Amino acid sequence: MSRTTASRNSGSNELITYLHNDVKRVVFEALAPLFTPSAQFRLDNAVQSLDTSMCSLAIPLTRTRELCMKKLLFAFGLAGVQVFAQSSSSTPAAPNPNPLSAATKYMYGMSKGDVLKSAEEMPEENYSFKPVSTVRSFGQLVGHVADAQYEFCSAVVGDGKQPPGIEKSKTSKADLIQGLKDAFAYCDQAYSSMTDAQAPVVVKFFNHDAPKLSILNFNVVHNMEHYGNMVTYLRIKGLVPPSSQQQSMQ
Repeated sequence: MSRTTASRNSGSNELITYLHNDVKRVVFEALAPLFTPSAQFRLDNAVQSLDTSMCSLAIPLTRTRELCMKKLLFAFGLAGVQVFAQSSSSTPAAPNPNPLSAATKYMYGMSKGDVLKSAEEMPEENYSFKPVSTVRSFGQLVGHVADAQYEFCSAVVGDGKQPPGIEKSKTSKADLIQGLKDAFAYCDQAYSSMTDAQAPVVVKFFNHDAPKLSILNFNVVHNMEHYGNMVTYLRIKGLVPPSSQQQSMQ
């Protein structure tokens, strides 16, 4: 083999190795987010097992890049499809045995987060703010939502716990937020322990018979009703409500 030919083959080999490693990196980074960690591991092994033998050094240098790229991309694509098929064919997750109560719990979590974040976002000097004199101040709204957690959830828990009167007894931001957190912590037990089997159990609620799940749903509606009030107060003060902040980040 002449020195020129040996040099050409050496250069081709270096180029192929570079292309091979670079394409592996690009393909793996593109496909990895689609898989679970265990599937990512299998994908990485499949990609790493491929070598440059698919790109013959006999290919003229002028065509090496095009042909090698096509072959490597095709092979890596097949590796990804194989791993995806293996992941998809694995045993699917068992269906949630409590879809109704799970959905209610999810919505409660959303309402709780929006109300609590609103209370934290509003500066303390605006806790006494009222858009008009005939409505609650922002701080009173926070206290009212806190008290309501006990009214709704005590009917479900069945312990007869009464609202502590946060709306009328607390005025500072710190005290109101702590009261709200304590109220949500109390209500959490009603949502976390609810099952679909318990959902239709009828209990007394404001002297009426009501299924337990309907009371928990009513609480979510009540939370969101007053979150809507808080949104107005925040907007008037030039602040962006929590739910709108989340949308702007998506």
